[in-house]
Amino acid sequence: MLSTTTKNAQRYGQSLKRYLICPDCGCEYAIDSNKKLLERTYFIKGFEVLSNFNIANLTWPERERVFGLKRNRILRIIAYFSSRGKNADIAKYTEKDIDETKIDKIIENIKAGTKIYEIQHWECWGNDEYYLLHRYHSRVILAYIANNYSISPTIEQDKDLAGIIENVCSELLESDGDITLTTVSMKIGCSATTIRCKGCSSIINRYREQQQMKRRHSLILRIKHSVNEFFNRHKDEMIYLKNLFENLEVCRETIRRISPDLCKQIDRRREEWNQRIK
Repeated sequence: MLSTTTKNAQRYGQSLKRYLICPDCGCEYAIDSNKKLLERTYFIKGFEVLSNFNIANLTWPERERVFGLKRNRILRIIAYFSSRGKNADIAKYTEKDIDETKIDKIIENIKAGTKIYEIQHWECWGNDEYYLLHRYHSRVILAYIANNYSISPTIEQDKDLAGIIENVCSELLESDGDITLTTVSMKIGCSATTIRCKGCSSIINRYREQQQMKRRHSLILRIKHSVNEFFNRHKDEMIYLKNLFENLEVCRETIRRISPDLCKQIDRRREEWNQRIK
């Protein structure tokens, strides 16, 4: 848990004395005048509601009554969990709809100082739900926290534990084993809570982001290789879109999501190829 420099704000007439942020999940908290910890992002409350109620067939007024929140906050909660592969039955967009190039662009702009309000109004979103799916992606939340809050650890990082975690994460990155808080905690025989409390969870987040980028790059290379092989096997033949993409390990929509340029290159190559055959 990290402590921000934000202080003495008001909420529902209460004075909030101190703000805290969890860099792992993005949940924000505050301590009120009675020294009670309040969650400000409603993700935990949202999880409790979604775990106990099926809201798929409820109208928006009914959903608002169940959550005790307005529609805009509920949409954020749904986006938060759907971007993590949860509650697909109630979301307009799911984890499969995430465009990694847009995630990269958001993070790049956040680091450059672009305000979230400006990013929200990019023409590429089309609607609020699609924007929120990307806004509450774990990588975007981490980038936003790092760039928009003056944060300082509540405790110093345990250097011995940090060294062990660095080694484990490095090995997992090399072997392409999943880098998650759970995986690392099991490998080192230390609970996830201890890792967080000793200020070491950020190491795992950093390596996980590297792994995601590495896997994406590797997938793009494999796709390019498969496309080349397909064209080589069908010399002097017309190449049809359906046949081509059926021979790739991922669908066209996934390729478009992870690399729009690659998708355009494949389309252009097929068109030029077929023109020559004609």
